[in-house]
Amino acid sequence: GARELIEKAQSGVLVPPGNHYALAEAIEKVLENPKKYGLRGREYVVRNHDWSVVTEKARQIYSLALRT
Repeated sequence: GARELIEKAQSGVLVPPGNHYALAEAIEKVLENPKKYGLRGREYVVRNHDWSVVTEKARQIYSLALRT
C-alpha cells in the first residue's frame, strides 16, 4: 500500500482518512516543493521496489527456503 512507498516527510505525505484539513495541508506542502517530493519519491521506489530489487529479494527467499 501507500504506507510502504512513503518515507515520512521525505517522499510524500500521509494523512488520516477522512481528515480533509490534513489533506489540504498536505497538498499545499507538496505543491510548495514538488521537486523535493517527486525526486525523493522516485528515488525511494527505484531503490526499494524496482523489479531488479524485488526479484533479487524473491530469489533470496527461495534460496533460503530450499536450504531448509
